[in-house]
Amino acid sequence: MSNTIRYQHNGLINIMNHVKSLLALMPFQTSGQRYNSRTIRQGREELELVLDGQAGYLVNGRYLTIRAGNLIWHHSGDQTIFSNARGDDYECLVLAFEVEPNIASARPRISDWNSMISPRQFCEDALNYLYNHPKPGLDFCRYLYSSCCVHTTPESHAQDLNERVLQKARAFIASNYSSNITIETIARKAHVSPSHLHGLFRDRLHMTPYEALSQYRMERALKLLLRGTPIKQVVDACGFGSESGFIRAFKKRYGVPPGAYRKELAAIGN
Repeated sequence: MSNTIRYQHNGLINIMNHVKSLLALMPFQTSGQRYNSRTIRQGREELELVLDGQAGYLVNGRYLTIRAGNLIWHHSGDQTIFSNARGDDYECLVLAFEVEPNIASARPRISDWNSMISPRQFCEDALNYLYNHPKPGLDFCRYLYSSCCVHTTPESHAQDLNERVLQKARAFIASNYSSNITIETIARKAHVSPSHLHGLFRDRLHMTPYEALSQYRMERALKLLLRGTPIKQVVDACGFGSESGFIRAFKKRYGVPPGAYRKELAAIGN
């Protein structure tokens, strides 16, 4: 634990003074089942770090949609997140801490993970450490608690995590469109599942990840065509599987084959 936060900031020390022990650290997946909320027991604080999917949450009678990257901070008597009306699957890391009774941290109920370390990487690192140290001490307990403090930002002030996922995915497409990349690879680079990535693209960009990849390739292909690049070189440079496939896709998008398109532009130019 060489990189463990050493509690040098007085505010962080005060936040963790009431934390007594780690009661649970476990991954949770709905796996096609519906789950209702449950009530947090006395003497506990529980955190749910959502890794994938969507869930529901009630705060003061208001229904909220919980997504990947949200950290939900529960105190004694609070209700946990639950399956939404569609029954979407969700996955989270559950952290349960024993705390001093009648002392609660001032952490916001909902925060966004806001760190260079992805939520899934944090989850895997924590579980690997627990696997190798089945009886962790208070240092590890407070490391987890403090990490969830310093790596999150109250939801209203955080950059939208889903927007960052989209930025990572689109940046990866822009850097690798000429290669034979898959949607699974793009999702892995963005630290989400393919289904979550698909939902984000549909919700935010109104297209699938595959359609976004195809559009990017076609836009780059068009630029090369306008420079006079031979069609075979365009196909190789832009990641199309074959010349015939590229011609079909180009005609579907622009109404004419690439050769005819280039001739029309040349005629206009003359």
